Amino acid sequence: MVTEREVRYRVKAIAQNFPVRQRRFDHVPLIFFREDAKGTYEEAAWNELFSVEEAAALVAWLLRSYGDGVEEVTIKPMEPSSDCIPIGAIPAGGASDFYMFTEEDHYDLPFRAWGYYELDDPETVIRAPEMEAVPFE
Repeated sequence: MVTEREVRYRVKAIAQNFPVRQRRFDHVPLIFFREDAKGTYEEAAWNELFSVEEAAALVAWLLRSYGDGVEEVTIKPMEPSSDCIPIGAIPAGGASDFYMFTEEDHYDLPFRAWGYYELDDPETVIRAPEMEAVPFE
């Protein structure tokens, strides 16, 4: 059961030069979540959020790892809610999917953070139409 006293945080960012299926995109919105969140929908939606320490560590890691490729980072406190779906439970594929940051060789955080993105955001643009698939940099 989720208690009102806990404070958890949602981390969002905008990515530049973001790789998706042999292409690169600019202005890709990312919503980060703990990939290992368990429980009912309400519990998982709460458990996939970050503590303040985890949110700060995630942002520091993103900036250290990707530098100029990350912009407009936001950390927002969230309240428990019974009317939401966990980000990790959203059907993915096509223009929306998960980026598994935990699969990057340099991922060294003690929790499993993934990013959910949608390429159909009106400000997202294709940077390079054809290229070799390489990790986000």
